[in-house]
Amino acid sequence: MKFTIFSLLLTLLVTTVAVNTVAAQSFTIKKKKGLYGVKDKKTKLDIVPYEYDAIEEIGIEKTFFILTKNNKQGIVDAAGNVIFPINCDSILPTVATVLTDFRVFRGDKIGYINDSGYYLPIIYQTIKKEQYKKKLIVQKENKWGVLEEDGKIIYDFEYDDILSYTENYLCAKKDGEWLGIKDNQIIHRGEEVVFEKPDELAYVLVCADVTDNKEREKCTEAHLLKTVVFKNIVYPEKAKIDGIEGMLVMTYEIDTEGNVGKVTVMRDVKGYFEEEGKRLISLYPKFVPATHEGKLVKSIRVQALRFKLD
Repeated sequence: MKFTIFSLLLTLLVTTVAVNTVAAQSFTIKKKKGLYGVKDKKTKLDIVPYEYDAIEEIGIEKTFFILTKNNKQGIVDAAGNVIFPINCDSILPTVATVLTDFRVFRGDKIGYINDSGYYLPIIYQTIKKEQYKKKLIVQKENKWGVLEEDGKIIYDFEYDDILSYTENYLCAKKDGEWLGIKDNQIIHRGEEVVFEKPDELAYVLVCADVTDNKEREKCTEAHLLKTVVFKNIVYPEKAKIDGIEGMLVMTYEIDTEGNVGKVTVMRDVKGYFEEEGKRLISLYPKFVPATHEGKLVKSIRVQALRFKLD
């Protein structure tokens, strides 16, 4: 039997490539007299005229095209309808490695579009989206809020800063105080606020000499896998008997003294792997706690395990 720590990002990228391969079969980007256009393979009709310096096809659920002309960019849909006119300075993926949604820049303002066809006008100062999450953390007129991808407001623009919004838990700063908010109710203040993205992540003591935050995180993850997970993991008997394989994703809290606390299962296969995952995390050593703005804070870490039978 094999136990693999598997990158969720790799899974998503593989899926993206496979689906886009199918979508790309409906259209072809062609070049005539040095300029590009788009032709529908089925109808043989030109969807986009041959007048652009470059064209890039994007989208999974729906197809869109990024058009470039005279160093300006815009977006049209698969019928040639204009979503963003060709007056944008740049169009970039919201998450660099995932080509399913994009930020659209013009001057000092930003808009947004995803592959389902939802888009936000170019009126925002900042738009942030985390991998695998369908909520947007947005800044407008120097205040922060949280939106659905279709623009519906989840949290209005009343916060000085927002670090994260995960599993309906908002970590936000208002009137100089960090708050933990759920369902529009403040549930944590002070040391009880749980930070998903503190200035410095919690880490194991053996990685203390690694000064770069990202490299120290890699060191911590490698140490946990080598000294705890690989040495102690046991394939659940029922899953073995039933021939079940799959991914388990958990988060676990680390308090201001470095102790591991609450474990939350984010993804499992019908409960087959939860007990083993929680048992493994209970074996984790004490951490050096996270810090934010120079203070010790509660934080969460993510652990993903893929269970695979030989």
